[in-house]
Amino acid sequence: MVAVGDDGLTVSAYLSWRDLDHPPALAVLDEDIIAVEAQYVGPGAHASLRLAEWTGALLASLPPGCRILRPLATTWRARVLRRARMGRKEAKRAAIAACVAHSSGLPAGVSALPDVAEAWCMARYAWGAERAGVASW
Repeated sequence: MVAVGDDGLTVSAYLSWRDLDHPPALAVLDEDIIAVEAQYVGPGAHASLRLAEWTGALLASLPPGCRILRPLATTWRARVLRRARMGRKEAKRAAIAACVAHSSGLPAGVSALPDVAEAWCMARYAWGAERAGVASW
């Protein structure tokens, strides 16, 4: 998860579901836009189940007025990276390149790690979706 400033570029905070047993209480306002990638269940069933439970808890904790977007990876990649279909490693490299090229700042101590870069791309998707009137989940 990343929090992105009103400019749609600056990363103000980052956290990973892998680092936390339960999602933290987020300072989210009713009018905020939240993008949570729709889950793909691959070969790692245990991790997929854990992520699904974590995501459910996160979504349940949000205020009722939040706009929630649940794009598939292919959806946000097509919009932000201009390519929907690419392998996982290639997608991570492309996300890092986009984040480094266009981000106006990362929080102290955070480099453009693949997870941060992909979360930044999803935040860019949400920022653009708001302006384009994309329907929420």
